[in-house]
Amino acid sequence: MSAPSSLDLSPSPSPAPQPIALEVRVPGMLRSCTDQRGRFTVQAATLAEAMQVLLATYPLLRVHLFDEQGAQRRHVLFFYNDQDMRKLPRWDFPLRPGDRLSVVQAVSGGATEVTRRV
Repeated sequence: MSAPSSLDLSPSPSPAPQPIALEVRVPGMLRSCTDQRGRFTVQAATLAEAMQVLLATYPLLRVHLFDEQGAQRRHVLFFYNDQDMRKLPRWDFPLRPGDRLSVVQAVSGGATEVTRRV
């Protein structure tokens, strides 16, 4: 089973786990969408629910994280604890105390000329 190619926020078929405080971290470039907060918590029972709460709380994030079809943008990575969420088979599993969600944006650019050292 492959990781979700677009944001799948359908509810879990099993009994609902209890919500916990999930720590969320966002990069400086996105803090204008999160009231200048780089680290905060969302209350959710599953990872899918945490994404729903994140986007409901900070709706300006959606356009930066997902395209018009709801697919995760290629230059954005989500990490659940230290695991790339693209490698997770699903997002509807229960969260545990101490879990973290990190948003990472790829940044390109820099020097226009490469200096060769001999």
